[in-house]
Amino acid sequence: MLVAELRRAAPEAVEPRELAARLGVSPRTIRRDVELLAHGGLP
Repeated sequence: MLVAELRRAAPEAVEPRELAARLGVSPRTIRRDVELLAHGGLP
């Protein structure tokens, strides 16, 4: 779901707190998951 939200917003940036609210998780979880996705090769 996070990847879909990021792709929907592209090329605009989305604040972690906004994504967190949409997905029902903490901003910290969003930052961690985005970092993991980036390390996994997702642009």
